[in-house]
Amino acid sequence: MNRLAPLRVLGILAGLTASAGAMAERTVTELPPQELPAFVRQHPKVVVQFTSPDTRCGYCVGADKLFTEGVAQAGVEGWKYVRVQWPRWNEMPTFALPVTVWGVPDHQVYEGGEYKGSGGGRAKDAAALMASIASKMAGPTPTAAAPTPASADMTPEVRNGLRYYALRKVLGGAVHACERQHHDNKPVYAPKLLGWGNLHAAELKLGTQAMFSTLTAKQHPYMDEMERQAALVSEKLAQDLGIVEGKPAPLAQCDRLADSLNKF
Repeated sequence: MNRLAPLRVLGILAGLTASAGAMAERTVTELPPQELPAFVRQHPKVVVQFTSPDTRCGYCVGADKLFTEGVAQAGVEGWKYVRVQWPRWNEMPTFALPVTVWGVPDHQVYEGGEYKGSGGGRAKDAAALMASIASKMAGPTPTAAAPTPASADMTPEVRNGLRYYALRKVLGGAVHACERQHHDNKPVYAPKLLGWGNLHAAELKLGTQAMFSTLTAKQHPYMDEMERQAALVSEKLAQDLGIVEGKPAPLAQCDRLADSLNKF
C-alpha cells in the first residue's frame, strides 16, 4: 500500500473543509426577530438584512434575492450574514438593544455588538449593495480623523434634519416604550411611527447623514444642536401629553401620542 495515500486523503479533506468554511461565509442565515439581538452580541462581525415578503412593500420585493446573490458573490471571511423578516412590512417587531430598525429593507452592520452603520435599502444591483455594505464594514481610518465641519455647515437644512433626527430619537423611544407597556396595541403604534418616518424620510436622511458624518472628530459639531432639539421635544412631550422618559405611560397617553406624531 502506498504510504502517501492517507496523506493525500487528509489533504483532500482539509481542502474540502476549507472550501466549506469559505462557502459558509457566503451564505445568508434566516433568523427570527427575537433571536437577532443575542446573535449580534455573540458574534463579532454581523451584517443583517431587514426585509419582508409582503408585496405591499415595493422596495422589499426581490430584496432578499439581491442580498443572497451579493453575499454569494462577495461575502467577506469572518463576517456572518443574516436575514430577518416579518410577514407584514408595517408591523415591525420591537427589537432589544443594540438593534434598532426604522424601515425596510435595510442592511445594517454590527461589529463587537455595536451598530456601525447602514448599507442602505434597495440597491440597483447586488454589486452596488455589497459595495455600500463594505463601506460600513471598513469603518473609519484610524490614522485620519474626519475634519470638523465649519460652523457655516450648520445650514437651515441641516438644522432641520437634526431636529427630525431628535424627533425620531425621542418620539421613537416613547412609542417603543408604549409598545412594551401595552403590547396588545403594538399593531396600532408601529404603523403610525413607520408612517411618520416615511413622511419625513428626506429630513431624517439629512439629519442622520449629518450625525454620522463626523463620528471620528474629537468634538462632534452637531451633537449639541441635536441634544438641544431632543430636550425641546422631550419638554413638549411632557407638557402636551404628560409622557416623561423612564416613567410608564398610561394607555390613554400612549394612544394620544400615536395619534399626534405629526403635531411635533
